[in-house]
Amino acid sequence: MIFGEYSGRISARSAQILNQRVLLDGRDLPGGIDELTQAPVLSTINWSIAATERRYFPHGNMSVFLFNRQLRARDEWSVPGQIPIGAATGFTLDIKAHLPGLPLSRYPWGVLACAFEARTDAPVEIWGLDHLGEEVPGSRVALAAGGPAAVFGPGVFALQAAGEMSIDRLSVFTLRDKDVARHEFALRAEVGPAYTPDPPAGGWRYEDQSYLGETALSPARALAYRLLADELARASAGGPQPVHPPVTAYLDASVHRRRPEEIWCRLKPMELVRLMADNIEKVVQQPYWTHRKMLGGSDYVEVPVGQLMQVLAMTGPVEATCLGQAVTLPIPSSPPIFEANAEIARFMLERGVAPFPVHVISADFFDAVSGQVAKEFAITGLDLPIQGGLVRLARQGQPGTAPSVLDGPASAPVELVVGKGASGSTFFLAKGEHPDDVIKTPEGAEAGLPKAFLALEPEPGPANPLGETRLDLGSFDLPPDAPAMRQLGAFPRDRFGRWALGEAVPVVLDPWPVGKPEMISARVSYPPDGSVVAQLRLSWNGRFRTLKEIRVASNILELPPLTAAEAKAEDREQQPFPMPMSGYGAFEVDPQGRPSFPHGNPLGLTVNLLSSAVPEIRTYDVFVPLGQAVDIFGKLTSPDNHLVMQFQADAQEAISGERWSQPPLPLVHCTLDDPRPPTLAPEPWRLTWSSLPNAVTGESRAMLRLPRPAGGPPPAGFLVWRAQETAVADLVLRFLVSEGRLEPGTEAAVLRKLRSETGLRARLGLLQPLMETALRRAEFVAAFIDLFGANDVQLVPPGADAVEVVLPASQSGFEFFLFTAMSKARVWSAKDPKSLMRIVAVPERQPRLTPDLRIFTSDDTKLLELTGHCLAMVSYPTAFAAESVRFYWDATPGRIDSNELLFRIEPVQELTRGGVEATYLSGLSGLLGDGDALEHRRFFLLKRPNDAAVQHFAVDLRSPGTQPLEEVPTRRSTIQSHHFG
Repeated sequence: MIFGEYSGRISARSAQILNQRVLLDGRDLPGGIDELTQAPVLSTINWSIAATERRYFPHGNMSVFLFNRQLRARDEWSVPGQIPIGAATGFTLDIKAHLPGLPLSRYPWGVLACAFEARTDAPVEIWGLDHLGEEVPGSRVALAAGGPAAVFGPGVFALQAAGEMSIDRLSVFTLRDKDVARHEFALRAEVGPAYTPDPPAGGWRYEDQSYLGETALSPARALAYRLLADELARASAGGPQPVHPPVTAYLDASVHRRRPEEIWCRLKPMELVRLMADNIEKVVQQPYWTHRKMLGGSDYVEVPVGQLMQVLAMTGPVEATCLGQAVTLPIPSSPPIFEANAEIARFMLERGVAPFPVHVISADFFDAVSGQVAKEFAITGLDLPIQGGLVRLARQGQPGTAPSVLDGPASAPVELVVGKGASGSTFFLAKGEHPDDVIKTPEGAEAGLPKAFLALEPEPGPANPLGETRLDLGSFDLPPDAPAMRQLGAFPRDRFGRWALGEAVPVVLDPWPVGKPEMISARVSYPPDGSVVAQLRLSWNGRFRTLKEIRVASNILELPPLTAAEAKAEDREQQPFPMPMSGYGAFEVDPQGRPSFPHGNPLGLTVNLLSSAVPEIRTYDVFVPLGQAVDIFGKLTSPDNHLVMQFQADAQEAISGERWSQPPLPLVHCTLDDPRPPTLAPEPWRLTWSSLPNAVTGESRAMLRLPRPAGGPPPAGFLVWRAQETAVADLVLRFLVSEGRLEPGTEAAVLRKLRSETGLRARLGLLQPLMETALRRAEFVAAFIDLFGANDVQLVPPGADAVEVVLPASQSGFEFFLFTAMSKARVWSAKDPKSLMRIVAVPERQPRLTPDLRIFTSDDTKLLELTGHCLAMVSYPTAFAAESVRFYWDATPGRIDSNELLFRIEPVQELTRGGVEATYLSGLSGLLGDGDALEHRRFFLLKRPNDAAVQHFAVDLRSPGTQPLEEVPTRRSTIQSHHFG
């Protein structure tokens, strides 16, 4: 192919302008170039080039060719019937599928234009898709209703709509491959950039440009022709008569009718242009070459020179012309000029021809991979004049800029969002209706002139997920107290210098957000009167705004214990709650930050202003009374739950009007601990006998039942305290002497008398009244409690029924025991000798014989195993009552002594021997045999407490009687250990 390979990197567009044969300032037309000045129609061609890893900037001048014939519709390229586009088709129409006679696979440039009758019940947009399914730039058409419509390429392979519609009379127009191969084109210009190296270098690769047959032109001479042509086009772009374009007189004078020579004079010395001219070899051979620009010290920035030149060329028609990316050419024929899409579509459908010229742009490019020069070409697509309504909305951006002075105005950026049809256009924007409100370039060669905002469609990303085309207008001062509307002006101009009607765009500016108090900490105190007071510490940064009022809201949450998954997840206590409309506390502050309550203080808050080293920072302690602990913690629905106190605060500023801080509000929390100790139910004093002394260990053991909770927080553990009889009796007697109830010097004799009483119940009967008398005095209670030391430093868990205490086998008197309980908040109950005293004594002689225990773990039908039961047979030489039998159980591995079993279990039911034989063990007699000396037996059904593999059992007998020794139980039976499961 003469033009080389078709390029997807070159995007070329063209515009048709009726030649009015006038210049911008009314000067006379120069002579000698009649083909340009006398042509009825001008065509401006504008192109941009994208970089790839292999190729980028042209190796030499761009050649512009004109196709010598008109594009015509062919019968095999038309569909007379109706084609639906909707959800069933993916809102897409595949052109090749409906036109089998169109060999699109041989046309890499696809369809150049297609015309059709649109059928739609609602406004809809339609556009072209390229061979990758991406939208073709410049192809989008907005349809307000049905009627003729045209979509312009090149590169169109399919159509896509934004809603349900259908198409009638589809006709497509394009170049055939043989049209390109025959080279039915006329060379019209060879275009290169007008800049040259400084100082000039020999062999400048963009020398020998041409224009309308004038060849071997220097870049400056060629630019003169192109600028004249561009000026003719822009002077005629206002309409069929030489009138001002549809913009303000200010923009008309300062932008539209600005002399092109003036623009080039300002453009030429720009640093970016100079970098491009002086480094053109690097840009041509290295597609992504960058210039390292030093910023001071070791800081620098990498400047992608070639890519930024593309952006600069898109800011205006003169810029594109000077930088070698646009040219205006005369059209020898007189094609009709259309401004509306429907008009040109109707013409194409009725006449069967495309009323616009087709140009080919061709150039050589250096291939960085092969090291060779390759030729590429592109085909122009038609751009109609842009219409109004390109601005979709204006909105306040984020983040804003804080006030520079106290209570001064804040500012925030404002951005315009424009539609996809505006891509590639430039906008001149105004912050108001006055000409001076037009936004101007702040610095550089264009300083003080209206600033051109280029509408480039970005790729969707995290900061712009919809891929919106946004124009940043800069910062606007925000209103102080309420939203305010501003009218903006938007004046769009396409890349060819044609203007659309200016648009008045409203934008609502929201005030600077009201500041939020900083929540520093929260904690809870518990005064002695049983109340609970929360203390919140917060601060206000008064650097930007003067504080007027702060509101504090609180919330008490009841939370269950954390699961393992919740413990790894976000803290539940940090979840915010809505600021209540009532029930909060509020206080105002004066200019010095002093708090007051001009509207009352129903919650009884106390607010203290703290001193600060930073004058702008005001810190406050806010005390919030919560009520009595008994009322707060009495509402817990489960003893395992806990309470959390949450605080939120918002504020109102002196100039913020009725506005308050916006959510999410700052949150701080703290845990509420129940300050009350556990309450234990009082019990009368009672004597407990220990087990008989163990001859091997020299110890006696006693099981003491734990006290019962009687209110307050549940116990999280118990401690047992003990004191000996000698110390207790000595303290009691010395106290009675001090109180005058006992003669001094008689304490030892009274103590010997007590110790000489061998009957332990009698001895307790003598000692207890003396103790009760002394315990009525507070000073004795304190000394009495000090006698008790901890029996064990390990806490007794609350789930235990009893605790075992160990006494020496030689113990001849009493051991006194007290209990204290700890709450989950580690608050301990007091030692209370008046109501929680346990007294333990060791029996003086050996008891009766030892009972025998036999455990049956299986029965005839395996019923015992299936239900977790077992049978117990208790034997003794003499008759005994069922009520005297006490069973002991434990599942702790390694138990070998029956006295080591810590737990009591109650039998399910006593059974008769006959009942056992009938229901469970029919061969019981054979199991028992003859000659058993322990002829008195009782049978019991036991339920195993758990499913442990090894479980231990034992039994003793205790007969109620009138003498202390009769109350002493028998020794425990031999331990019975059994395997289950």
